[in-house]
This record gives sequence, C-alpha cells and structure tokens, in this order.
Amino acid sequence: MRWILFWGKLKKIIPEAKIILFGIHGTVFYKDILRDFPSVDFIIRGEPEYTARELIDFIAKGQNGDLRLIRGLAWREEGSVLFSEERELIADLDELPL
Repeated sequence: MRWILFWGKLKKIIPEAKIILFGIHGTVFYKDILRDFPSVDFIIRGEPEYTARELIDFIAKGQNGDLRLIRGLAWREEGSVLFSEERELIADLDELPL
C-alpha cells in the first residue's frame, strides 16, 4: 500500500491533481480504497482502455456531466462511494489502437 501513501503526498503538493487507479486490486476493492484513501479520486473497474479515455475527456472538459454515464468507474461524491454500470469486456482486442 506504499503507492497509495505516495498519491497522498502528491495530492498535498498538487491538490488539483486527479488520482486515478486501475487494475485488479482497484476493481475488487474499489469501495474500501475510496473509503479509506481520500487522495484517490477515481478507480477504473475492469478493463481500463475505454473507461480511461472517457474519464480523461470528462476531466479535460471541466467535469461537466454525469459520471454515471462512464461505465466501469467508481468515485466518491459527498462522502459516499458511487459506481457506474460495469463495462463489458472488449470482445476483439485487435480493435484497440497500438
């Protein structure tokens, strides 16, 4: 869990930074991580390719809109852990750009 402590230090230095985690640990324990580590802003659950792209677009556009429309995402809002619908697995990995 040292890496999560690093993100907390980074957040103190750059408070406007958005900390986004993904991977099996975050997919399984997203509620615990978001509850226990306030420096983490978002967790991408499952395969990250499309969810990450949509989340980055959302952040770049000033975070206007509904996060629930980004499938495969978990976040904290007003002290509660929220999550969107799961994203389906990518059926054809060859469709991903190199």
